Amino acid sequence: MGSYASENSLPPSALVAQKMQDKDPMAYPKYGERVKYLVVNGHSFLKEKTIYLNFIGNDKSRLKDLVVSVEEFMENHNYNLNSEYYIKNQINAAIYRLFSTFDIDIKVFLSY
Repeated sequence: MGSYASENSLPPSALVAQKMQDKDPMAYPKYGERVKYLVVNGHSFLKEKTIYLNFIGNDKSRLKDLVVSVEEFMENHNYNLNSEYYIKNQINAAIYRLFSTFDIDIKVFLSY
């Protein structure tokens, strides 16, 4: 899976790959393979055969606490996509790059 400075510095895709490998030791990704993940608002976890729902997604949440594999997302219907993350980091970033080619600064409009 590669080597990283510490467990705390793992990128989100490496965390998802590590979770997949914990479930199935043969499910590790090949070198250079992309690991798909989604950013969600909340996690549910199994503890003593009872499902608890822990909603996280506030401003203090870390990205690594919010990522799940696509398979895990499809299996668990309690997950919701983190729309705020995708709007800020995917859509707004693309719009900013598009308008910056015309020397238009849209950071004022997007409240950065």
